[in-house]
Amino acid sequence: MTVGSEDPWNIDCTLYYRDVLDKMGVRNQTDYVEGYGHDADFWGQCFYNFLAKTFKAA
Repeated sequence: MTVGSEDPWNIDCTLYYRDVLDKMGVRNQTDYVEGYGHDADFWGQCFYNFLAKTFKAA
C-alpha cells in the first residue's frame, strides 16, 4: 500500500489497514511518500515502483 503525505482522503485508512494487517501477522508493505497527493504524478511513481519491485532480479 502506498499513500502520499498530501492525500486528502486516504492517509488514515491506509495506516489503519497497515496496523490491522500487522496485528494479524500478515506480511505487508506500506510506503508513506512525502510531498505527494492523490494525483496522476503520485500514481505514476507508485506504478513504476510496483513494477520495479515485481520484476526485481533475484
